[in-house]
Amino acid sequence: MDLRQGEASQARTPEPVHPPEPTVEGVDPPYWVVVGCIATAFGVRGELKVNPFTEEPASVLELTPWRLVSPAEGATERTALPGREVRVIQGRPHGADGVVVQLEGVNDRDQALALRGWEIYVPREILPEADEESFYWNDLIGCRVVDGEGVELGTVSHLFATGANDVLVVRGPGGERWFPFTKEVAPIVDLAQRLLVVHPLPGM
Repeated sequence: MDLRQGEASQARTPEPVHPPEPTVEGVDPPYWVVVGCIATAFGVRGELKVNPFTEEPASVLELTPWRLVSPAEGATERTALPGREVRVIQGRPHGADGVVVQLEGVNDRDQALALRGWEIYVPREILPEADEESFYWNDLIGCRVVDGEGVELGTVSHLFATGANDVLVVRGPGGERWFPFTKEVAPIVDLAQRLLVVHPLPGM
């Protein structure tokens, strides 16, 4: 069920701020995490092909409710999220790394095609806790990054996976830098302080 973890869905660089979710006094707004995106329509009855960002593709079906966010809206804050909540009526694995779902209110191919590219978010609170050596990518987005001498390098913009390891993309005054997200290069990850300490390898 885990999202890609710490040797860790993909997030985007902050853009305009959206209005906050309605809140109840004393209750924190939900914290949303992207868990997949809609690839295209599947068949003619409104089913959708989904590309999950979860480690086990079919486990995205266990994570509900879904909030769909269109590419035009964009997800700029993880607590103030645009889009609309939808109910998954049914779903099944499809191929090695996808699922097919039927959403309530999506009944034909045209309606399904209109959702191509929309991202799927779920409340962070429904995800299992990562183990001690793992981190959800979304928890790293926005963390400050410093080197071993305490020099500020920037903040984590996003991560991406490679065959060997995941890569931190850090944006700061000096531009964009990439760091392998390994124990050797990023030995200290302090989520409470929203801080990563990296030891760049020669040539970085």
